[in-house]
Amino acid sequence: SLILIWLSKLQLVPAVLPLGTAMAPHGHAVRLLLLVLAVLSSLAPADLATIRKRKEFRELSKNELKLFVHGLSVMRAVGTETGKRLYGPLYKEYDHFLVKHIITTKDPRGDQGHVDVCFLTFHRALALEFELALLSVVPALKAMPYWNFLHDLRGGKYFMHPTKYMFSPSWAGSLTGDPQYNYTVTDGLLAWQPVSRWIPTKWGNWSAYWAGNEQGLNRVFNNSNPFLTRYPKTVTADVLKQFVPGGAMMILPQWQDNEIPLNYTAKDFNRCLDAKLVPKWSDWLWCVEYNAWQSANWTLDRTMNELRASMSSMFHGTIHALVGGHCNATFCPHGLPTPLLGGDFVDVSASPNELILFMGHHANVDRAGLMWQASVAKANRSMATRQAMWGYPRSKAEWQWGNEGCFLDDVATSATPFTDIFPGVKPSKAGGYTHADIIWNTRPGAAPYTYDDMKPAV
Repeated sequence: SLILIWLSKLQLVPAVLPLGTAMAPHGHAVRLLLLVLAVLSSLAPADLATIRKRKEFRELSKNELKLFVHGLSVMRAVGTETGKRLYGPLYKEYDHFLVKHIITTKDPRGDQGHVDVCFLTFHRALALEFELALLSVVPALKAMPYWNFLHDLRGGKYFMHPTKYMFSPSWAGSLTGDPQYNYTVTDGLLAWQPVSRWIPTKWGNWSAYWAGNEQGLNRVFNNSNPFLTRYPKTVTADVLKQFVPGGAMMILPQWQDNEIPLNYTAKDFNRCLDAKLVPKWSDWLWCVEYNAWQSANWTLDRTMNELRASMSSMFHGTIHALVGGHCNATFCPHGLPTPLLGGDFVDVSASPNELILFMGHHANVDRAGLMWQASVAKANRSMATRQAMWGYPRSKAEWQWGNEGCFLDDVATSATPFTDIFPGVKPSKAGGYTHADIIWNTRPGAAPYTYDDMKPAV
């Protein structure tokens, strides 16, 4: 009866069926059932067909991996304007994402993509913009892949696997670059990957924000190596002490060696999905992003810091440190300009130089964010409304440490805004999509994509 009511609203059957319909001959009942099934099949599959399913890298078929590598190669080689003529309006060259990420971190209002609640909205939108550009080149790929780094850590199913370990020649190459070549990555899909140079004629509008490092490279560290660099690991505590000087940050005992990223577990991951432990947006930030402690805009309270540090899984930042590594006097050449010289993935601004790992890792961060949003929505439906928006702060009255530009109704990274990531959906503000637009159009069940291990939307 509910189906008939629904069909009547769609005007596919009369609102009032003739008397005796329930006792109609089998032929009529069969025709009605076929009609119902036809309507269902015409709606549900069409909707599902528009939802892209992002696969973990190692779940890609050989052909899908070839498509991904080809698409990325094109994005590295073909400029945006030429690419738009060849592949359509959503195409963008890869350096667009690198420069956009740099400009976002250099915003004079404060970082518009890290150390704040806008961390997830920015990186979610950036991954989506990248995916649309990639699929412009290789539509048969159907969705961008993501990197579940748990598979590659100690105890993970691909840890040290000869062909599936992410840091094998089959994938991203060795975890540490070759010391004979200034720690350049010389194997894998990123072997001898050049770091692009700042081009004033292309990006001059943002010269007030950024104009390349001393060597003219799109890299913040003054590393003169023109290729992708991965230094050996360093002690996590030493790195954090340099990021947060003055003793403001308590250094936990388990951070006193360089193995902390390798010790991350599924339990750590799941802790940040718990709606009771992590009930609102800013709590999720604290749980996944240790870079929140690097903010220079506020003084850390030791009591709160110890609590947050103790529960934090350091999901996001330590993977950057694990892969990028840091150069010091022990293993780096003489004459380097700074005592803390990071590899490219630990460069907060220019980490997209790690082409495969950057987008894969931040899609995985997005995956965790979607799972957390679904968990909160299931526990408290009122948090998943336009009014609540998972507790995302609207102003400094709700989140006193926030940078201007990172609040709910602000245009996301307005210096380099997102304007075409939701085809057919106009931004709510003329300058580009706001953080509210991004959250609402990518909420569980409404996002144009999902992940291969996501539970059905609540």
